[in-house]
Amino acid sequence: YKKSNSPIIVISWTSVLDNIVNWYNLWIDDYLVKPYFKEELYASIRHLIRKKHSVTRSILTICNNIIFDTSNRIFIKNDCIIKLTSREVKLAEYFIYNIWELVTKIQLINSVWWEYDLLKVTDNNINVILSNVRRKLWPWFRLKTIVNVWYILEGWKN
Repeated sequence: YKKSNSPIIVISWTSVLDNIVNWYNLWIDDYLVKPYFKEELYASIRHLIRKKHSVTRSILTICNNIIFDTSNRIFIKNDCIIKLTSREVKLAEYFIYNIWELVTKIQLINSVWWEYDLLKVTDNNINVILSNVRRKLWPWFRLKTIVNVWYILEGWKN
């Protein structure tokens, strides 16, 4: 999961679609397959610089009194910031962008804990973060567990 605002371009020999999609799911900005033309790289860099300078603050209204500021990655309720850890924000943000979709533990691990040794992420790690997000954003954030394998954000209450 992307931690900085710096543009990330991955240059790789592989042109396998699944690998490229996985990279984009990790929040890269562009992907070039070797061999590439240097003009292609320069064009990508220019595009990312233009994109970075044209970014404006994005606000998602979750319900009447909760908003998610996507540029600062914070939740605000009645003009007060809701204190969430970075991992809790990553998890909540992942569900917001995947609302009404069944999400597996593997998908959560790959998007929220991707920078760790994935074998060390336990069910308890996932359950604690889910519990914290539910507690801090409930009842507006309706996050449901289905058979302890899938999760779904069923929308939010206005």
